Amino acid sequence: MKKMKPIVRNYKKKIEFVSEGVVAYKNLSFQCLSEVTSLQFRDFYNMKYMKMYIVFISQLQEVEENGEEHEEQGT
Repeated sequence: MKKMKPIVRNYKKKIEFVSEGVVAYKNLSFQCLSEVTSLQFRDFYNMKYMKMYIVFISQLQEVEENGEEHEEQGT
């Protein structure tokens, strides 16, 4: 989980300049997550996919909340 935070933090800086970046980031992230979860592997990986999905959703919510705050502030 901690390895993903720097990427998200760097992206948050970009949100200040491009508010529609949140939508693009969300769409690309869902596309990547869908491709990964469509792969067929043993049951061993199911829990790893679930953890990855939970991390993704929590990080996405954090990015969207920060994007909405910037839009409300007019930045």
